[in-house]
Amino acid sequence: MASLLETLNRLGNEYSEEHGVDFAIYFGEMRSPHDKFVIRTCYERRRRSSLMLMLATRGGDASVAYRVGRALQDCYRPKSADGETGKPQFTVFIPTLCKSAGTILAIAGSKLIMSELAELGPIDVQLRNPLEVGERTSSLTPIQAIESLSIHSKALFRQHFRQLRFNTSLTFSTKLAAETATALTVGLLKPMYEQVDPIRLAEVERSLKISSDYAQRLSHPLSASNLQDEAIEKLVGSYPSHGFVIDRKEATELFKDVELPSEQLLAIADAVELFMRWMLEESTGQSYFAFLGDEPQEKPDEDHAGTHPNGEGKADEQTPGDSLSREGSSPSSTTGKKKTRSRGANKKKRGGTGDVQESN
Repeated sequence: MASLLETLNRLGNEYSEEHGVDFAIYFGEMRSPHDKFVIRTCYERRRRSSLMLMLATRGGDASVAYRVGRALQDCYRPKSADGETGKPQFTVFIPTLCKSAGTILAIAGSKLIMSELAELGPIDVQLRNPLEVGERTSSLTPIQAIESLSIHSKALFRQHFRQLRFNTSLTFSTKLAAETATALTVGLLKPMYEQVDPIRLAEVERSLKISSDYAQRLSHPLSASNLQDEAIEKLVGSYPSHGFVIDRKEATELFKDVELPSEQLLAIADAVELFMRWMLEESTGQSYFAFLGDEPQEKPDEDHAGTHPNGEGKADEQTPGDSLSREGSSPSSTTGKKKTRSRGANKKKRGGTGDVQESN
């Protein structure tokens, strides 16, 4: 285990030094309070001007993905001397799965890197199934049911009207044929329409709007703006199932900047996969976030220093060293150095970590 952590930190350091970026990994569910841990960790460390985030998740809470995405955009948004802000320098690398809420976080990035095995997923919100314990259903289901009933009602009316009006053995007038066709259509579909709960339908529409609005805010032209036109509408409502595979080829139709990973990134992904397997066996949590490698030696320029959401500015400084840490584990185990702080030595980081569990 120690050798694996050393390998991860070495690979992270090499990539960071060569490309001048911070390198972070996030895998597992996106659930609260993990977002607070991620945000606090980003604001409290010394940062470079840009970020490479390796992301692997089956999904989770859209609000958590949005909060993390906004924080990363803020932390890695350059500022000029006159106070003008630029677009975030924030790349998302997807080695394998990045579904649901993970796709929302990917939207926050200014660039997307996907391996041949990578896949994104639609961002329609999953709701609890009131008829089954522990099951979820797509928020698109009730809306698509209404649309399906509407299509069938029109088709049934046309079918009945033509049979009644133009059948040579019948003498129905246009008015009588239309009235009879209407009665037949209503009689057939009324029991189905009566099962529709308008209150539930309104709740579903509001839930869908959550994902859509989060994606719009994260892809604002002043934020990342890596999405193609009408991509949000496609991600929310154009796919037949929540688990639908959006591979790299299709992602190029949704995102402007999509690239293949370098051999260096693939090597880091292989090491992270081994670490994930160890976490699955040893941990009991749901997610893991950490920076690979050391913090930059010098303090960042003020142009790139984000302000902590609580208004405190940058928090306690740490000696450069192991960033691979989680609640209950000592980062000093990777190099044998003891973590020190220049002030606030008793301040304690909190966060959730652990194994990956499927989330719809």
